[in-house]
Amino acid sequence: MMKNIWSKILFFCTLILVSNSAFSQQDTLFVPCEFKTQMFFRFDKSRVDHDYLDNQRILNELVTVVSQRGGVVIDSILIVSQSSPEGPFTYNTNLSHRRASSIKNYMEQRCPEIAHLLRVEGDGESWRRLREFILQDQTLSSEDKGSLVQIIDSDVRIQIKKRRLESHPKYKYLLNTHYKRLRYSAIHVIGRMPVVLTT
Repeated sequence: MMKNIWSKILFFCTLILVSNSAFSQQDTLFVPCEFKTQMFFRFDKSRVDHDYLDNQRILNELVTVVSQRGGVVIDSILIVSQSSPEGPFTYNTNLSHRRASSIKNYMEQRCPEIAHLLRVEGDGESWRRLREFILQDQTLSSEDKGSLVQIIDSDVRIQIKKRRLESHPKYKYLLNTHYKRLRYSAIHVIGRMPVVLTT
């Protein structure tokens, strides 16, 4: 697993090196690299749930990246969490903070050596992500997409926007299809990978 993960990251890193030709016979450079993943939550929950969707594989990959680094220097790990837009706005904002903190606590327990690198952000309700999912949906008609996006983009109080969305004929479809992917944390690991170059 480790080889597969870092081979993807190394591909990103090598793109940065293509234009650099001033090397001695053997130089070691540290080039920027990153690892991005997402973990999902059940409705109204902030607990790290290994059994939900693909979380077990995601968590295994994440722990592998930060604990078996193979010389990679990790500079920061940012955890940004969001919630789906059901219920009160303030509650959902707090829920997104709890979700980010939950992953932070999990990582601190599993990999205490990187605890000081963890940063968390609760980003509230994921309206932008819902908008993207609607526009990418191949099942919704153009008319439904237009009316749903119009609701999301409308400059009205958040509760009015929610009521309009809940009254839309496709609301139940959104709940069953897309809302589970709005309850998530995005995890972004930024680091530097050693690359030995010879001429």
